[in-house]
Amino acid sequence: IIGSNRILLNYITSVLPDLDVYGVRQMTMEQLFIRLLYEDWDPRFHQVRPADTADPQFCLKSSLSWFQDLAAFCAEYERREIPGEDVRLEKTGALLLSAAAIQACLETHPDLSMQEKKNLLNETLVARLENELSGKYVSCTPEEKKELFRTLRRHFGQKQWKGSIFDVYREFLQNQQDRGKTVSMPEPVFESGSSAQTQAGRTAFDLYDLAALAYLYRRIKETDRIREASHMLIDEAQDFGMM
Repeated sequence: IIGSNRILLNYITSVLPDLDVYGVRQMTMEQLFIRLLYEDWDPRFHQVRPADTADPQFCLKSSLSWFQDLAAFCAEYERREIPGEDVRLEKTGALLLSAAAIQACLETHPDLSMQEKKNLLNETLVARLENELSGKYVSCTPEEKKELFRTLRRHFGQKQWKGSIFDVYREFLQNQQDRGKTVSMPEPVFESGSSAQTQAGRTAFDLYDLAALAYLYRRIKETDRIREASHMLIDEAQDFGMM
């Protein structure tokens, strides 16, 4: 159960105990998004700040149009990061994977993250290479075959994305600013304390920063889907913007 408070489940268990809802996990919306960021969220360097609902920037970041801008940004980021040209066997010029086949693969799997699409394309390319090298008209030394597999199995990128979701989010905010939709960049909050991390400041994110970060993680990086819940109920949903 996701919501701004934890009253609903307590009410259900007290009024309708036969529903057997014991063990249902409760989170605030902020906690859910942090959960969806997995290891990328580090409390030593990141923290949640309350959202100022009177701030026009907050209204902008919570809107449907803001989400649509973010979705379009992710689509463009993917086009930039996934090579779309024909892939040929250099020795013979044989076509292993055409640009049309790459595009068809991307369009056939719209629900996959960018990294999942890269991994799928790499697997497809390696399978095509194996078929090509098994043909009677292709002759390669064992060393040449080994080098081909080493190179092409990562043609579309490594198995894990090594970038920073936070850097991508800053790039998105900068793009929005260039389009006249300016919101403040998340900034470090300095606190008194003895640790070096605390002295350096932890970057603070509000609810809709977290929503955007979780979406970016899902669209770009995620390869292992969350399995701990099959149903989700959002309590007091009217308290939240479309984003």
